[in-house]
Amino acid sequence: MKHIENIIIGVPLVSWTELITDGTKEDIKKEIEQTHLTSVRNLAYILKEIGVVSSVSEVRRNKPDLCKVIPDDDVDCFWIKWGKRRFYVVVGKHTCIE
Repeated sequence: MKHIENIIIGVPLVSWTELITDGTKEDIKKEIEQTHLTSVRNLAYILKEIGVVSSVSEVRRNKPDLCKVIPDDDVDCFWIKWGKRRFYVVVGKHTCIE
């Protein structure tokens, strides 16, 4: 299982490599390995998807504030913490065509 530190949701307004790397090829390669790209906007499900928790109900029991769905029109960057692990979350535009 790979070690995830960054979670990119949707399509960020700015290239995600500009947000989480210093621009060098070595750093971009390192960060690509540590980044999870998804269109899912439910934080609890994302934590389950990357293997941090075994189930969504574990998030519901232990950190109910992380058991939320990010609105489609929300664009943001923030940190979440689970135990000793920290994740940088970048939320971009929703990727579905309406």
